[in-house]
Amino acid sequence: MQLYDEKWELIADELTTEQRPSRGGGKKKRGKSRTPARSGGIAQQNSEKSREEERYHRIRTFLPKRFFKPKLERLYLPRYAKWVLNSLIVGKAVINGTDVGYKTKRAQGAGGQNVNKNSSVPVYTHFPTGLQSESSETPDLERNKGYAQDIMKSKLENHIEDWVSLAKLIDVDLKDPIKISAVISETLETIKIERKK
Repeated sequence: MQLYDEKWELIADELTTEQRPSRGGGKKKRGKSRTPARSGGIAQQNSEKSREEERYHRIRTFLPKRFFKPKLERLYLPRYAKWVLNSLIVGKAVINGTDVGYKTKRAQGAGGQNVNKNSSVPVYTHFPTGLQSESSETPDLERNKGYAQDIMKSKLENHIEDWVSLAKLIDVDLKDPIKISAVISETLETIKIERKK
């Protein structure tokens, strides 16, 4: 009977050996993956690209559609490009008195018989960009003028900041007017092509 028990033990050993062929052993150490370092670099590149696209999109949507009409683009785009170039060289939005138009209109809205019948809403137009700003905060024309001027100034400053950040992302020296002019021309050409689609 002893032989019979030994056979069973040998068979049992063979079965367990097949199930677990490597007996014992410790934890195997895997080499470090290069994926985290690579994915970090890729994420940074994607982030820079998305920031550049965002700035470009803001610049593209800021400009009125009439700037890119075939008959009018020769009128509007050179003046706009010159204004952007001057503003980038100075480092802030340049607002000249000759670049701004002014008119008034009547306030609209609820109020019944108390509505101001006088023209109390100033409308400023920045000719190089086509930007219009108006304010009807108060019934007083003089206060509204100040509000409208502040609105225009902040919008123009934000627009120039978009150009500055776009130039920095492309690694363009803001003190070199030739390179800045090339970036402006290239960007406007790209926008023109996109608008014609």
